[in-house]
Amino acid sequence: MNGEKILVTGATGLVGSDFIGRYGSKYHVSAPLPNELDIASEPSVRNYFAAHTFTDVVNFAAYTSVSKAQEEAQRCLKVNVGGVENILKHLPSHTHFIQISTEMVFPGTADDRGPYAENHPLPDPDRLTLVYSQSKNLAERLLDPQNQRHAIVRINSPVGPKRFPPKPDYLHGPLERYIVGNLYPLFIDQWLSLSLIPDVSESLIKIINEGLTGIFHISATNTGTAYNIITRFLQKLGHDTSQIKTTSVDPNRYLQYGGLNPIRTQEKLGMSYGTWQDIEDRLIKDGFTA
Repeated sequence: MNGEKILVTGATGLVGSDFIGRYGSKYHVSAPLPNELDIASEPSVRNYFAAHTFTDVVNFAAYTSVSKAQEEAQRCLKVNVGGVENILKHLPSHTHFIQISTEMVFPGTADDRGPYAENHPLPDPDRLTLVYSQSKNLAERLLDPQNQRHAIVRINSPVGPKRFPPKPDYLHGPLERYIVGNLYPLFIDQWLSLSLIPDVSESLIKIINEGLTGIFHISATNTGTAYNIITRFLQKLGHDTSQIKTTSVDPNRYLQYGGLNPIRTQEKLGMSYGTWQDIEDRLIKDGFTA
């Protein structure tokens, strides 16, 4: 039965920690620390799965620094691709596997722009300029779309009501920089969207409980520019944004036309993620804390 014993890798991260906080005490959840299970080490994965059995595995573990990945390509690939290879190699065939992925598996270019639907063709990784994007794209390719035990959950720019100390999210980070007076210029020509972290957790538990497979997009239903998304949020919190500087995006460093289309996922899960404006309003209503 799905949900009986859940393994969560990367449970100390931004999104994984929220999932553990919401469901760790309601389900039989194992959340090993990296010294207990290192997905980049095949012996570590082999030994862990030899000693434990699970009905479901959710892989949040990943190398997530997009900029550093350009300089640490081998490390990024070892975790994001090699880690998934190791899990799949030693995962019992009956176990439900959920890979957490990203909009960045797509190029975000003018000729292949988002928001991307769940069935949008996965591009050849050679078309992607960023090592991080290539790694997550390659990881998805390791999963068998015909396998009735595999699921891919894509998210973009996750945000939550509370500050995550190790790495502020897409809204906490700019707010903190604004408050101390060193907010960077905002892109006026980069299109993206938001994923509300509590929605990600709730959607995941539905996917687990129902044993669902395939591709899911957990995201706002629309996109906006980085400038519009961040300045609106600051304004809603009562801040003056008239002096914020703007700039243009470098498409060799960032996706320019990103975003995910979650319509099919909403229908399948019975969820409603709302617009990015709705997400910002929900965060403020629910007690957003800096």
